Amino acid sequence: MAGKLESNRQIRTRRLGHFVTQQWFKFAQRLSQALLIPIAILPAAGVMLGLTVSPIPFMPEVLTVLMLAVGKLIFAIMPILFAVAVAIGFCRDQGIAAFTAVFGYGVMTATLAALADLYQLPTQLLLGMETLDTGIAGGMLIGGVTCFAVRWSQYIRLPAIFSFFEGRRSASLLIIPLAMGLGYVLAHVWPSISLLIERVSDWAVYQKPAIAFGVYGA
Repeated sequence: MAGKLESNRQIRTRRLGHFVTQQWFKFAQRLSQALLIPIAILPAAGVMLGLTVSPIPFMPEVLTVLMLAVGKLIFAIMPILFAVAVAIGFCRDQGIAAFTAVFGYGVMTATLAALADLYQLPTQLLLGMETLDTGIAGGMLIGGVTCFAVRWSQYIRLPAIFSFFEGRRSASLLIIPLAMGLGYVLAHVWPSISLLIERVSDWAVYQKPAIAFGVYGA
């Protein structure tokens, strides 16, 4: 009897492991497909900025100035592009997901600006505000939060007088407290993470580049 129970337990464990692995693979596959969209833009932006640093002799000056402006813009809005890409990659209603992601990123940026001023955190100019720059990571996080907002909006039921705000329209309302909450959390954890990233980058580029590139290649 004990052997049979042990065998059943092992079968359940294997099934659970198989289910977790299968779901993780599906998630990773959808995430990678979503991220390919903004990543495909990066080489073009890099080439444009590279040509402005080492311009071709016969290239007109006006073209150099234009490429510099466009290249900087692409890198400046890259967090928003990643937020939209993650949102539309995991949501069926891609239109409302994209709109909510952009709006949510603005709410999160404004929240970080207010908290950075309150807590005296280092800031950068983003969207016309001196705010904490969380980069692409912040964009991806707000994209994930947008997916929850869009999904939860399908189950919102309100009294008849407020029925206009039901369904997909409520996603933009749900993202406000969610983005503010995410901004509050990032305001407390991102400075430490940013410092860690800076130290790892310094180690990889200046201290042990051979080991770092070896690990990356492996």
